[in-house]
Amino acid sequence: MGGRPSVHQKSIHDITVKDAKGKDADLSIYKGKVLLVVNVASKCGYTNLNYTQLTELYSKYKDKGFEILAFPCNQFLYQEPGSSEDAEQFACTRFKAEYPIFQKVKVNGKDSAPVYKFLKASKGGFLGSSIKWNFTKFLVDKDGQVIRRYGTSTPPLAIEADIQKALGEAREQSAISAFTAYSYLRSVTPSLAKTRKASEFFIPQHKISSFDKLNNTLQLQHDTEFDFLSEKFKTLIKTALFETYRGA
Repeated sequence: MGGRPSVHQKSIHDITVKDAKGKDADLSIYKGKVLLVVNVASKCGYTNLNYTQLTELYSKYKDKGFEILAFPCNQFLYQEPGSSEDAEQFACTRFKAEYPIFQKVKVNGKDSAPVYKFLKASKGGFLGSSIKWNFTKFLVDKDGQVIRRYGTSTPPLAIEADIQKALGEAREQSAISAFTAYSYLRSVTPSLAKTRKASEFFIPQHKISSFDKLNNTLQLQHDTEFDFLSEKFKTLIKTALFETYRGA
């Protein structure tokens, strides 16, 4: 298994692994992307659920800077007995996996792969750093640092909110929602909306920078830009603003 000595591995991007055919794969190509690293097995009781949901997650977020790195492992009751290419074919054929399936690795013991030494050193588990079973998951940020570790019993879709947060989607959506509400506020109460205090009242302080950035970008656009919003959603905005004013 490739990889520089662990003492030099400051991020997952410093590590070289091997693909299913045994060719070197430098993980630095994933700089700037959010990663979900998973040790997989084809004959595990968790196989169907995990592979199905991993494929769903990948399909949903692959174009938004998200990648799944799957590492077959045979250390848990020999549930990945075939070759690396067998594991790859299984995932791609049965579960339509489009994400990379790498060479089989050991995730525990003195011969554990450098990538797993790094992951375990970054985030240990409830009963120590060793991997307990198949489909343990590590969420890695855009800088190659581990955000969180998830046990086998956590299905991939349960991680979706954390993936969105790591991608920045939740923050961007908050900024867009804030701008939408503020745009409506500006149209109905222009005198109040002129002050900085008004924007701070409706947008929490930690989101001001996101709001300002978005506002500077969209300040030349007219309220008609929000015509795509449904009347139901517009009503929700108005109601929220009304309730906020009433409670002020």
